[in-house]
Amino acid sequence: EESKVGDENMTFVRDCKNAKAVTILVRGSTEHVVEEAERAIVDAIGDLAAALKTGKVVAGKKVEFNVKVGDTVLFKKYSPDEIEIDDENYLIMTEDDILAVMA
Repeated sequence: EESKVGDENMTFVRDCKNAKAVTILVRGSTEHVVEEAERAIVDAIGDLAAALKTGKVVAGKKVEFNVKVGDTVLFKKYSPDEIEIDDENYLIMTEDDILAVMA
């Protein structure tokens, strides 16, 4: 389904039964634009997967958080972005957004 969002035409795939995957439709004015967008998306998905699995990534290098999986933390009210991957909810924030690690 194609809908207008703001000034942009967007394509939405809706009402998929038993959806287990996500498809990203990329449109561009030239083949080169589409190839660059695809490369950026693949890089971003890989970076996100690595960050969720192993810690955080800064400038292409792994950097360990001072907090660990399972720690209870206090964070700034409007800091985290929420995403869902494989029916799991995640909060994405910088370590600077964490006010305290609870004992």
